[in-house]
Amino acid sequence: MTAPEAVESDSSESADDEAVPRRRRRWPYILAAVLVVLAIGAGVFIWQYVTSKPGEAPLTEALEELQASTTTLGDSGNDGPVVKLRPAEGLYVYAGEGTERISFPPHSQEDGEQMPASVVHNADGCWTFKIDYNEWHWQDWLFCPDEDRMMETVGHTFQKWDFVAFTIENLSTFECEPPNAMIDPHAEPGDSWTQSCVGTNEQVPGSTTTSGSYELVGTETLTVGDEEVQAYHYRQERQITGAQDGSQQSDWWFSTANGLPLKTIRGLVVDTDSPLGTITYTEDGTYELTSLAPQG
Repeated sequence: MTAPEAVESDSSESADDEAVPRRRRRWPYILAAVLVVLAIGAGVFIWQYVTSKPGEAPLTEALEELQASTTTLGDSGNDGPVVKLRPAEGLYVYAGEGTERISFPPHSQEDGEQMPASVVHNADGCWTFKIDYNEWHWQDWLFCPDEDRMMETVGHTFQKWDFVAFTIENLSTFECEPPNAMIDPHAEPGDSWTQSCVGTNEQVPGSTTTSGSYELVGTETLTVGDEEVQAYHYRQERQITGAQDGSQQSDWWFSTANGLPLKTIRGLVVDTDSPLGTITYTEDGTYELTSLAPQG
């Protein structure tokens, strides 16, 4: 009786000994498969991260938005008083380029080569100029008359960033009180004055101030399409303090006939404190009007 039991015991131990190496041999394949899946997942994430960027802002959408805005304002008489430095309502098309970068998480996006911009009249003689740098980035200014000057009163900037796992949207609003003179027909080349605006960002607590000099460089002739246009050339330099720190430089060319922006060159560097350290945002770009005739 004992012999058979001993034989059975030896057989069982032998089978277990053979199973252990088989299981051990399978582990490298399982680990390799897991690594392959992780590598594919990381590759897909990186590809989406790199390619998750905006395209050009569609002209059709900009035109639809413009038509909705003018219809709403038209109910209250959007023509308003006669103002010299106020261009005709409509959709204007600009050619441009530009890049925006954020240091953390590191990302960048490009402006479109074609940028739609709208002009909408208000009932009080003011008018809004809004330009879409790309699908996720736009900026606007509200310009108002002060006798024969054109004043900046308030501005907004919207931007979206797609980090695949999450997106961030930010709207900033800056009010200029007292308003800043953007065009003064009585200024001479070399004349300058101080500008200042105070605003907030949805993603940044606290208020931020932008202030600095604004100088008339001179009157120049630009070619828009096949037409020559006289333009006021101004240079703007502002320091950014408060909730954010940085600097901004812009050159503006406005039509001497109606105040329409004909060309702009801009540069911006802003540092924002965060729990992970300082996050730096940089922006540079330019846009130039392609036709004096508006659409819509």
